[in-house]
Amino acid sequence: MTDSHGSPEPGIGDALEQERLEYIDRDIIVHKDGFSGLIAYCIDNPFIVVVIAALVALIGYMALVNLKLDAIPDLSDNQVIVLASWPGRGPQVMD
Repeated sequence: MTDSHGSPEPGIGDALEQERLEYIDRDIIVHKDGFSGLIAYCIDNPFIVVVIAALVALIGYMALVNLKLDAIPDLSDNQVIVLASWPGRGPQVMD
């Protein structure tokens, strides 16, 4: 059905669409803080998110390449050898 101007009369579908839009608007307004705000920012700015992700991946790759790995790690006990001399004294006194 149309009105006198030829446009469709508002019906149930229009009311549901209006309610859906109001729900979306409320959701955006209510959840702009905290973690939801971060998600909304990321959705609004996908280029910045991609650039940050690429930088993190590049830094991770550089760290992986520069990581020093030993194929066979040294599992022996650490030892320190100290040489000291004190003429005329025994080892008990030196200790």
